[in-house]
Amino acid sequence: MSSLLGYLKSMKFPHRICLLVVALVFFVSMPSDGAENNFPGAEYGFVSPYGQGVNRIVNTGEEKGWTRVALVLRQIAMDSYRNSEEPAEQWYFLYRWSRLFAKRESDFIHSWVNTINSSKLGHSNMSTDYSYTEFPLGERLSTDLKVLLLKDIAFSREFFGLLKPADNLLESFSILESLYQDYPTYFEKYQRLALALAIVYDVPPPPGWPHFQVPDRLLPRILPNSSDAFQYWTTLNEKRRSAHDLSRLSAEKLKFLIDTPAGFDDLQWAYTNVKEKTDEFAEVYSKVPYRIDRVEQNRFIWSGPDYRLQTVIETGGICVDQAYFASQSGKAKGIPTLIFRGAGMTGRHAWFGFLRKNGSWEFDAGRYGDNRYVTGFAHDPQTWADISDHELTFLAEGFHATHYYRQSVFHSNLAIEFLALPDLVTATAAAEKALRFERRNQDAWEVLVRATQLESDNPKEVEVILRRAVRAFAKYPDLEAFYLNRVNESLVARGELSRARLEKSHVVSKNKSGRTDLSITEAARMLKLSQQNDPLHVQLRQFRVILAQFGQSGGMDFFDRVVNPFIKDLSRNGQKREALSMAKLARQSLNAPSDSMLEKAFEKLIDSLEP
Repeated sequence: MSSLLGYLKSMKFPHRICLLVVALVFFVSMPSDGAENNFPGAEYGFVSPYGQGVNRIVNTGEEKGWTRVALVLRQIAMDSYRNSEEPAEQWYFLYRWSRLFAKRESDFIHSWVNTINSSKLGHSNMSTDYSYTEFPLGERLSTDLKVLLLKDIAFSREFFGLLKPADNLLESFSILESLYQDYPTYFEKYQRLALALAIVYDVPPPPGWPHFQVPDRLLPRILPNSSDAFQYWTTLNEKRRSAHDLSRLSAEKLKFLIDTPAGFDDLQWAYTNVKEKTDEFAEVYSKVPYRIDRVEQNRFIWSGPDYRLQTVIETGGICVDQAYFASQSGKAKGIPTLIFRGAGMTGRHAWFGFLRKNGSWEFDAGRYGDNRYVTGFAHDPQTWADISDHELTFLAEGFHATHYYRQSVFHSNLAIEFLALPDLVTATAAAEKALRFERRNQDAWEVLVRATQLESDNPKEVEVILRRAVRAFAKYPDLEAFYLNRVNESLVARGELSRARLEKSHVVSKNKSGRTDLSITEAARMLKLSQQNDPLHVQLRQFRVILAQFGQSGGMDFFDRVVNPFIKDLSRNGQKREALSMAKLARQSLNAPSDSMLEKAFEKLIDSLEP
């Protein structure tokens, strides 16, 4: 060391400065135990999640395999989140894409089939045999399309925000790739339309869609070709003939535009002949003359020569035909629409909903308020499961498009990843942060519930979280009841039976006036439990109690979900005398008006029971 110091002193000053600079550069560039060498992406040069950094990631995934890349990107995303770094969200989405691209088609399809079966989403129009390879899912997308999708963080937010376990990604990716190849000029502008097509057209629609009151020979339950659909709506928009700018609507709204069984000739006829403006579109419902004669003669199935829109308006129809005509006419003009079906006080009914010019939803077009149609159900075209108008209202309130909600989802997404480690402390902190941005984020509540279950053996601590969720969803009876029921299950599990019964009756009574459908759901569940566990005399007493609770407020919905199933179960089990007695009692309690659909349903039921 002394000789080195002596050597430095013997050098001229400028030379000493040069040597010190060289030494400094050398030490800075050396690997250390800290930052750069330990950066998870250092091996592959993953230094940026933007621009050319995405190209490098895609190229590395294609060369080295997406499984390895996904692991690296996951670690980068989690480290970035822990360090509160701004690119953490983009790193996270790159990881999510990589994980999808890495999944083998065979593994995906087996998991997907299990999901369809367990969630009871299968139907006779679906294939029983799906072809797949042993290649990764990412092979279905070209390199250029991967780069395009991964660079757009807004598209990633929308894609993963919409993605559901019931989506057949083998088909969805194939549709995206096909549209990208066929429409290179318009694909990027209409990415969200392409996404809507990819998540709706991946699985065929079920029998009875969009309603079951028309034979298959007149309305085949078939979606259009995805390329033809993309061309129809992009052309409509490019010519500025669309009611909405389809390049700006979210995929969540667009999926209610492209779900049509009508042919494009039929849609073109509607575009030309239906003149109502967007905010006046509720009036289209009543353009179809109402055929009271069909109702009086119990002819609820369409018997015309065809089911073209022109034929429907010329022939006239009942409510379901009016809803079909209005909804398809809206789609023809670039207006997302839905058909609702529901049960009111005296009968069943159908109406429609549409997207207003300002982006808000109108769900009551043709819905007769004086008949008290409590809730309506439409098909969610992404899964073909039922979705209620109340759930759609929750989705349509606008908070999904806010900065605060996006931030909330970002934190809950990372909370899910930390929960899987498990890093319960960070998962809990991320979930709580998500809820500070938006209390209606269900994923965040579920992380908190699970993290608390893993951290504590005390069910009371879990109940505290569940009750917080109950308060957060006080304006949304479906979700409030969902979390209250879980509180009750916990109370029952630890022996608090009287308290659980008290809270259960609170759910029924609270919703009896405003959300009769939820009270009926709970009543049907309680009656079913009695049928499974109690002797006959207790079952009959439970049925009488429920009848007394609802009286004349239940209507057709109560008949469909409580009275009819219970009476038929009694009859099937050999208790025909009791079944007839309970049917007559229910008829008296509900006091259906003469000649109403409800009265005719009671007549048919009682006739089937009388000797």
